[in-house]
Amino acid sequence: MNDEGFTVRKPTLKERVAALEAEVRDLERKVDNLEHPGRPWWLKIAGTFEDDPVYDKAMMLGRKYRESLRPKYCTRRASRGQRSLRKPVS
Repeated sequence: MNDEGFTVRKPTLKERVAALEAEVRDLERKVDNLEHPGRPWWLKIAGTFEDDPVYDKAMMLGRKYRESLRPKYCTRRASRGQRSLRKPVS
């Protein structure tokens, strides 16, 4: 009996073995998937955003943002033939 006065039935040996066997099968399947993975995740989603204007705009905005983080160079060469950094025009 437990604290509430109910009897708690313990699983039989047969039920415990069946549960363990099911768990072993699940673990074997997971290990097999690790050793022999299917297609890479990026191939599974490739093409899902094809012809999606929202996705295209998000990619364009991301590209512009990354380009804005790059240092700006002067078109004239500095001394010793090196490029010199200039301050971005505000």
